[in-house]
Amino acid sequence: MSGVYASLEAVIEDRLFPTVDVRLREGCHLCGEDREAFAFVTTAYPFLERLYERYGYDLVRAEAGYVFLKPNAGVRQSKLSAACMLVGQALASLLLDPAIFALDRRVSRGRLIDTLQQVVGEERLLKALKLAKRSRNASVEAQNLRREVDAALRVLEQLGFVRQLDDSIELRAPLYRFVEAVKGAGDERAALDDLLAGGPDEPEADEEGE
Repeated sequence: MSGVYASLEAVIEDRLFPTVDVRLREGCHLCGEDREAFAFVTTAYPFLERLYERYGYDLVRAEAGYVFLKPNAGVRQSKLSAACMLVGQALASLLLDPAIFALDRRVSRGRLIDTLQQVVGEERLLKALKLAKRSRNASVEAQNLRREVDAALRVLEQLGFVRQLDDSIELRAPLYRFVEAVKGAGDERAALDDLLAGGPDEPEADEEGE
């Protein structure tokens, strides 16, 4: 990747363009942890911004340090599921905890599930994930809950919000997108927890991609 691009043609000819273009169009969020891809988008931003405008997308550079494509009005877009919204908001709440940075922004799956149960409430959480009437066995319910959370994590990882490790989940800057709904609140984490406690009846975040 060259340091400066003289034209859109030079950007498209870069070896990174095909991979980055596909990832962005699929709804992926790129941040500093993506290194080469993020550096490429940052350097080529003026050309890429005009390119995606022609297809009805805004190439957004968020203050928190990540980029993503946002469809303009009239462009088809998909929605995150209720499970992805709940898990994403819970992870964003954890990211707002200063203590997380002492842990390299990593949390265990157990802590994530504990946060969901404590903030959302177990009964409402199971209902939101459509698990409430599947079993009266606590062990089976716990397994079902873990399965739904794991499925949501896989989607969030594909979209660049997290990175799953063997024994933990790495929280990435794009999770701040889930904070936008409460941005400007005096205590954003408390406001986000209040939002979580209400629980999304319908998914509200867009999953940008074609």
